This record gives sequence, C-alpha cells and structure tokens, in this order.
Amino acid sequence: MMRYSFYRAAAPEHFRIRLLSLAGHNLLIASTFAAMLTLLAGIAAPWSTPDTVMLWVSALCLSLFFTVHHLALYYLFQPYSTELNVKNPFYHVLNMGVSMVSGASLFFSIPLANFTVIIAGLTLVYLASTWILVSRFGHRTFRVK
Repeated sequence: MMRYSFYRAAAPEHFRIRLLSLAGHNLLIASTFAAMLTLLAGIAAPWSTPDTVMLWVSALCLSLFFTVHHLALYYLFQPYSTELNVKNPFYHVLNMGVSMVSGASLFFSIPLANFTVIIAGLTLVYLASTWILVSRFGHRTFRVK
C-alpha cells in the first residue's frame, strides 16, 4: 500500500489510528504489570498510597513513551526495506540512544516522585513533538525503500 501516494498522504491519520490502537493494548499490559507490582509490594511490605500512584503513573507513562517512540521512528524514518531489512542508520542511532538512556536510568538512584515527574514530562513532550513531526513530514518519509 505504501507504493500509492493516496495512502502515503494520509500518514498522519494512519499514525493517529495506530497510536490509539497500540497505546490501548500497551496500556492494558502496563496496567496489568502495575497491578501485579502493587499486589506483590502489598504482600511484601505495605506501601503508601502516593508511592502506589507514582508506580502506576510511571508504568503507564513508560508504556505510552515506548509506544510513541517505536511508532514515530517507523513513520519518520521508515527503517524497513521490502525484504524487511533495517536500512536507515538514523533509526539505529535514535533507538540505541533511547535504549542507552533507559539502561543508564537503572544505575541512578532517583526518588520515585522525581522519576515519575521526569517520565510523565518526557512522555508528553515526546508525544507532542512526534505528533507535529509526523503531521509535517510523514507523507514524505512514510514510503517503501
């Protein structure tokens, strides 16, 4: 379908539809994960309500962040060729950068409240910026290579 210009021209609409669908599925998985963590933490040691709320917000925001990240990279850099090989070097660089920052966050002891605020802010900024970028450039970058 990406060979046809009418399909590529509607890339922002396709992005919105896929984002809503994938975010719904991923948020369901994240909420299940957060519920299990809440249950396990409640069994091990009682948590306070603010910590539980921050855990839920962090899990849901991380789910949304990575949904937006992978979908935006797909629409903006169209990394796959017709043989499903990854061809775009920017895709690798950006994906590796996000992965490195995510991995590095494991080694820093950040208070839960600060972590939650940072993740929620980054998710909102990333969602808004990718929405704008896909709306402006999606019709040109969403193509078969």
